[in-house]
Amino acid sequence: MIRRHKESLGTIPLIRRWDPQEREHSEPLPFLFQHSRGPLRGVFSTSRIAKLLRTACTAAAEDRPEFEGLAFTPHDFRRIFATDLVNNGLPIHIGAALLGHANVQTTEGLRCRVR
Repeated sequence: MIRRHKESLGTIPLIRRWDPQEREHSEPLPFLFQHSRGPLRGVFSTSRIAKLLRTACTAAAEDRPEFEGLAFTPHDFRRIFATDLVNNGLPIHIGAALLGHANVQTTEGLRCRVR
């Protein structure tokens, strides 16, 4: 995704995204899953990305039966991204901050026990 943006635009455009939980627009950020309609740029919704993933998984299963039942969610890619960063040397506390985790144990995949 990064390569595609940089090849066509030279950089990842900074755009605002409506946050339905916060009920406000974000600051301009370099969202990876962007779309454009003429001069307007927007961010794909999580549900749109999930639909695209389901379609891709179904198409893969048509050509490769071993992929039957394969399914990914947008959150799976968040996990893959974080795992790749940490496995390639990013300190886990920085990974936790990038993901917005208040507790590094969340990033490690551990369950925090409340006592």
